[in-house]
Amino acid sequence: MTPKEFHEKFPDEFACRDYWRSQREKAGIVCRKCSGMNHYWNHGKNEWRCRKCSSVTTIKTGTVMMHSNLPIMVWFKAMYEVMYRKKGISSTELYKQFPEIKSEGSAWYLLHKIRQAMGHRDEQYQIDGNAEIDDAFVTVVKEFKGKQESKRGRGSLRKAPILVLASYDKIPADKRKKNRPSSYPRYFKMFQMDDLKRESLNEKVFRYVKASSKIKTDAFRAYTDINAFVAKHTAKVTPAQKGHIEL
Repeated sequence: MTPKEFHEKFPDEFACRDYWRSQREKAGIVCRKCSGMNHYWNHGKNEWRCRKCSSVTTIKTGTVMMHSNLPIMVWFKAMYEVMYRKKGISSTELYKQFPEIKSEGSAWYLLHKIRQAMGHRDEQYQIDGNAEIDDAFVTVVKEFKGKQESKRGRGSLRKAPILVLASYDKIPADKRKKNRPSSYPRYFKMFQMDDLKRESLNEKVFRYVKASSKIKTDAFRAYTDINAFVAKHTAKVTPAQKGHIEL
């Protein structure tokens, strides 16, 4: 959705509220008091009332917008800014961009709740189809005095292990370009790991990769058990200087 399309679809608070109401009614309104699902809409107060116990459910109840006095339109616009911008947006930028937000603290809270919801949403997805798994190391301590100060890669106390799960689609043979990759990436997940032991890797694969997937990895011994969790596992010994070609 382009910015123009977004503003045409959600021009004011009423459009945002009506859209959010329809989405919540599709999902089903559940009474927090009696768990009843039979409600009616109170137009005067813009809320649902349970036909069984008369308990009130507001349009923000049970969502990240709950306990917030900001208009729904501000939440919608902030969500769009967070997802549309490739480099993201800071709470300071949100504070400057929206006059309805009265403090930087409120902007930080708004951004934190949106990121929290995105993380929760992302947890529900699994990598599927053709996929690759690899690990990397990111320096987290620049200066470290000890025996392993100069140790590189696995085992270094200066670096944190990162696990990457990436799905991809193959490019049809008739559309491939010379000296170009034969596939393109689709989705990925990244995790900072406590370690790269077999049990830790197996737990991530079991939880975040569908059993029908076909996985490609290097020949690191901790990947040995992956075959038990997916349809196919191909491990290939790859020299470090050619890793970017295989994976």
